[in-house]
Amino acid sequence: MNLIRKLLKCGILRKGQFSRSSLGVPQGSIVAPILANIYYNELDKWVEEKVNMLNQPKSQLKSRKYKQLSYRIKRIAGKMQGLDKRSEEYKTLLKELKLAKRNRFKTPSLVRQQILI
Repeated sequence: MNLIRKLLKCGILRKGQFSRSSLGVPQGSIVAPILANIYYNELDKWVEEKVNMLNQPKSQLKSRKYKQLSYRIKRIAGKMQGLDKRSEEYKTLLKELKLAKRNRFKTPSLVRQQILI
């Protein structure tokens, strides 16, 4: 760590003039590829984790509560088909459907943490 710190603070020699480097890694520095590899290694691990999470089958990604609410919505919508839109039963089911959709919207759909990209 001390050697890397010294290499970062060593400065730049341009046309025989020395100037201090106050920001970043000097271009052409021997430490630049090493630091890039350290950074990219962590980035690769993060991307690999996200890709693996996205490649899981959809049924494994959905939380139990989210699946239950989706099933309930489908069941209510099925009951509503064929009913007269002015009937009391239709209106009751419509209220139930809206409530279930609102609850599903508030429920996290993924089993694990949300994917943040």
